[in-house]
Amino acid sequence: MKGDASLFAAVDLGSNAFRMMIGQRVLRDKRLVIEKIKTLREPVRRAVGLQDNALDPRALERGWQALERFCKRLRGFEDARVRAVATRTFYDGRVDSRFLQMAEQAACVQLARAARPVRQHGWHIAVGTSGAARMLAKALRANELNDCGRDGITYTGLLRLSLKLLEAGQLKRLTLDGLQPHRLGTLPGGLAVILAAFKVFGIKEMSPSEPGLRFGLLHGLIHGGARHC
Repeated sequence: MKGDASLFAAVDLGSNAFRMMIGQRVLRDKRLVIEKIKTLREPVRRAVGLQDNALDPRALERGWQALERFCKRLRGFEDARVRAVATRTFYDGRVDSRFLQMAEQAACVQLARAARPVRQHGWHIAVGTSGAARMLAKALRANELNDCGRDGITYTGLLRLSLKLLEAGQLKRLTLDGLQPHRLGTLPGGLAVILAAFKVFGIKEMSPSEPGLRFGLLHGLIHGGARHC
């Protein structure tokens, strides 16, 4: 695998786990598609070690060890064929309207760059390809926040979930069915990004899918050249 010029790698440095996906583009039915070659997951649990806006030594060590193992897999890869992104939980689990609005506005700025060509292309179905989309859909369904018991992600459901977050004020005070405790830390950020997507692209309903952020990174690398995040 090392040094193979046809391979690309996407690294997702999340709050609870570091993940890496290695893939290549192949011609299938006269179309170029991404074929997954290898995936790695390291449960670093960084969010657990966050105190006073700093990571404790054990959380840092788990992260460094995970990155070292990733680096061994990436030896021989050209820089332009690797992309890494990182995500971050709200500080100290505190959620208020100002923080949520700031996160949503920041996401809107980034998404607005792609809004015009996407609108010109047009679409019939919006699909959320991320763990955040799957988490939100599960929370909306389990807590009956969508209208008429609908599945998936709706704008009304997102607004109701936002109100629940703001009323709680702290993630540790939030009570939601269908959501594991270790996933709570990623809820506000995921909510802000999905809300921004609904607003920028005029989405009314979204369906979650299994492929996540790493597939999107690989797609950008393979089809977008040597751009960096």
